[in-house]
Amino acid sequence: EEVIKEHSEGRKGPDLELFKEYQEKMRLRNLTIEERISLACEKYGISDEIPLAIAKLETGHFTSNAYLNYNNPGGMSINEVPIKYDTIDDGVEAFISNLAENYFANGLTTPESISKKYCPCNAETWANLVTQLM
Repeated sequence: EEVIKEHSEGRKGPDLELFKEYQEKMRLRNLTIEERISLACEKYGISDEIPLAIAKLETGHFTSNAYLNYNNPGGMSINEVPIKYDTIDDGVEAFISNLAENYFANGLTTPESISKKYCPCNAETWANLVTQLM
């Protein structure tokens, strides 16, 4: 807060907002992927327990090609092709907003209920693995 206040003196309107966005991006650079996911969950008002477990499962504990090269922490894909995001924060936002809006908001709040939509071809095994990671 003090750094923003000190460096934002004299800035107004869009210039001040851009400066604040820059400060927030710089702060986020030092967060782990788990912390980024937890913050996004907080933003959307959902618990981070299931999303963190899904992310670990889908990325092999953050070692997969989709995570490392596509900034995709949720294993999200189209026709089994991982979606590529410009930044890890874009990937986290897409992953968590998808869960919040298309699953949690529709009452799908357990690994078992989420699995039928998130991983329908292997729902039972997927749900069991997510549960174990929780």
